[in-house]
Amino acid sequence: MTSIAKKWMLASAVLLLFLVFLPDSGLACTVCMGGQEESSRKAFIGTTAFLTFLPLAVVGIMAWFFFHKTFERERLEEERRVDAFKAELSGRSRDPRECGRTEAWEGPSAISR
Repeated sequence: MTSIAKKWMLASAVLLLFLVFLPDSGLACTVCMGGQEESSRKAFIGTTAFLTFLPLAVVGIMAWFFFHKTFERERLEEERRVDAFKAELSGRSRDPRECGRTEAWEGPSAISR
């Protein structure tokens, strides 16, 4: 017998043993065979509902936090741009970077060239 055939036989035997003993492990499940009282049934339903909605709540809170922080940063950036634009119009600032126009600005090094 080859090595591959031995591995297949071993895997088949393990699978067969697993399937033979699987129903016995089902008998140990408290949801399947036990918990026939009303209080136990309500506890299992409540726990199931809690564990169902907990991940949804966590994802929702994370999404809200992300969007809240993003919108706050955008608002602050817009306020900074407006303030810089007002300063440029009044003649106090000559740096275009403060108004959000960085493509034409080469900095002080452009003057020494």
